[in-house]
Amino acid sequence: MKRAWLGPFTWPVIVETNRQICLPSGALHQPTSDGYEPTRQLWNSLHQTEMTLAEATDLCRHCHRLAPFCNYNGNTFVAVIRRVIVGLALPPDRAAVLRSLAGHIVAGTATAEEQTAFTRAIEELSPLDASPKSQDDSPHELAGKRPALAGAPGGAEAPDSLGGDSPECSPQHGVRAGAGGPRIAPRDTRPDRATRFIETTLGVLSYSQLAPLLAERVQRLEEAVQREDFDSRVIGDSLVCEFHHRICGDLTPDWAGRWRTVEVTVGPLTPPLPQQIPVLMRDFALDLQARWANAAADDIELTLELLAFAEGRFLSIHPFLDFNGRTVRVFLAEILRRLDLPLVDLAPENEDARIRYFAALEAADRRDWQPLVTIWKTRFAEAQTD
Repeated sequence: MKRAWLGPFTWPVIVETNRQICLPSGALHQPTSDGYEPTRQLWNSLHQTEMTLAEATDLCRHCHRLAPFCNYNGNTFVAVIRRVIVGLALPPDRAAVLRSLAGHIVAGTATAEEQTAFTRAIEELSPLDASPKSQDDSPHELAGKRPALAGAPGGAEAPDSLGGDSPECSPQHGVRAGAGGPRIAPRDTRPDRATRFIETTLGVLSYSQLAPLLAERVQRLEEAVQREDFDSRVIGDSLVCEFHHRICGDLTPDWAGRWRTVEVTVGPLTPPLPQQIPVLMRDFALDLQARWANAAADDIELTLELLAFAEGRFLSIHPFLDFNGRTVRVFLAEILRRLDLPLVDLAPENEDARIRYFAALEAADRRDWQPLVTIWKTRFAEAQTD
């Protein structure tokens, strides 16, 4: 079936998508001298045209190869075709497979078998499958009433130029419900509450398949923390990004160690918008460092508040697309070691403890650290009796 699949993705949206992808790593966001203008002209001439989904995918692949930007051309056009597929009314597992196949084709890494599987998958799409989701069903939507990446400040259209010259897991490992999930409480991550799928370098894996792989990486990272491998690093946003990258960099290289670039929901929480995250995480790091002197001075109440702040504020910001719970667990282990405090078990041990923990996180979302302070007191008390 033919549609204007790429119609909402104007060239300013493409430019802004590349900027957002470059931002977390500090990569240069500028046009190339030979590829930018031909790609812009091609895109503007075709993106509103009705075409098959295969043709839309091929256009994204061709624009990737033209290399309009200095960095992340593949990631940019892969993000576009994946958002097209996110907007389809497909079951989650089927959509995940289709996104993965389309992403590999645009990136130029698809095998012949993947090409065939993609062709077969889109041929099997029914008109109902290919109908767009409503806005509420698609947290990654760029077009329409909520321009998550496309909008410029004040609602103005983003400039058509770059400027310049040229340029589910066990509760022990996951803290809240997955990004993009329905707004329901409690914010639980147990496998019986949600079945989710993640696109990885090993293929599309369910959380139950992914959990042991992540656990191995978390364990190795925690061992590195206890070896004092990161002692020369400042406690802050850069270290957080490294921890996240070490946890999932070989599994999800497209977004490992990078601030998320899409809006998400986490149970009843709506975390900050993507464009706010770099500033919020920098402020988080500065606030944490300001609290450090008092915590290191053996003031137990201030130490407990520092730990509650570090855990609660991080999870309220929800800076990464996924695996925030695992990342904050390792980050807290680093803080505990530097403060010469015992390691504690962060996992709620039963249903009552779990309910109290989620309530404490919701209080932290309101900048009320006291419920988490109480939980930290309990954690230390239990550690002394073990």
